Amino acid sequence: DSIQAHLDALKQIDADWTNAVVSGSKQALLDYLSKHPDSEHKAEAQHKIDSIDWAFAANANTLDEIQAYLDEHPNGEHVDEATTAIQKLKVKTVQPEEKMMVTASLRHFFQAVNANDEASLQASVAPIMSNFLGKTDATKADAAVFLQKIYKDDITGMTWKLGNDAKIDKREVGQDEYEYTVNISATQDIERTDPSKPKHCTYKIKAKISPDGLISALSMTQIIQ
Repeated sequence: DSIQAHLDALKQIDADWTNAVVSGSKQALLDYLSKHPDSEHKAEAQHKIDSIDWAFAANANTLDEIQAYLDEHPNGEHVDEATTAIQKLKVKTVQPEEKMMVTASLRHFFQAVNANDEASLQASVAPIMSNFLGKTDATKADAAVFLQKIYKDDITGMTWKLGNDAKIDKREVGQDEYEYTVNISATQDIERTDPSKPKHCTYKIKAKISPDGLISALSMTQIIQ
């Protein structure tokens, strides 16, 4: 009877393994390992789970999913592939902290315009800008001229506000250094002595932000409503 019971147990283990393999389910494999922790198929089950998790992460191809694979399988069979995939994704994926840096750079520029603060405005732009409002190879001095021109005789103050629709792309320009291109809307509310002139304008802003967080190119297109 004891021998028969042992044989029946072995048959059940084999049946459970067959069912787990046929299902192709990670959960079924985990259940099998939980039920039979010392099974002769343990290594094969772990291999299959590793493969399932990597296939899911590779198909998703996102930082979160690939990192989840590495967290669950620090010594997995696809660690090298996962590490390479993460490096490639980081080159083209704008991280939350990068988005904050890019929008902060633009915000500092327009806050300086709001305050009519030439020093702060010049501090927010690169020494040489590839393009600044239509001028190529523009300098900090050109930014100061822009500030002088924007405050016309009848303008006593203005408030620029950035929209929440920023679209940001990035490209690698050096080892772990990136340049960012951002498209975003902005509104301009103007305080002026001449009531017949416009007091509210909307713009499309396109800018490039250097790795050190300075504006290296800027263009603005007014949206006629």
